[in-house]
Amino acid sequence: MARSFTSKAVLLVVILLGACAPSPVGPGLQALKGQDIRTAINYQGYPDNKQTIVGNTVYTWSENGGYTNTYPVTDYDRGEFEVNGKRGTYTNSTTNYVSEYNSYSCKIKLATDERDIIKTAQASSSGGGCYVFEPAFKQMLDDFGIPLEASP
Repeated sequence: MARSFTSKAVLLVVILLGACAPSPVGPGLQALKGQDIRTAINYQGYPDNKQTIVGNTVYTWSENGGYTNTYPVTDYDRGEFEVNGKRGTYTNSTTNYVSEYNSYSCKIKLATDERDIIKTAQASSSGGGCYVFEPAFKQMLDDFGIPLEASP
């Protein structure tokens, strides 16, 4: 199953909703140990990089990017006035929009032996960047019969 890329709005929703649900990435990486590298490729798509380090082949999948959140900030000004002997109160509001840039990244590395069997698996993430890989890992856990809730 290949990775799919979504719009920035969907990305934000997925990141925010994903903060409440357990991520299948960690348990999925554990489930890949002892599997042929083709299993990972079938679920995650082709890796972005492949290199040989001390006799092991290391496959790397990477994702990074950014998005901008824009939200309103409203200021209220209230007071009293007197004009030509008449008194009153006033309320004025001003709304400005503030933008905030957020970035995300994820790097998944799988090291295999000479037979292409996965020996080690690791992920590093910032800003919820591994969300892109979550559907693939969830599907893999389902196919392997490993419930996400029971995973360490």
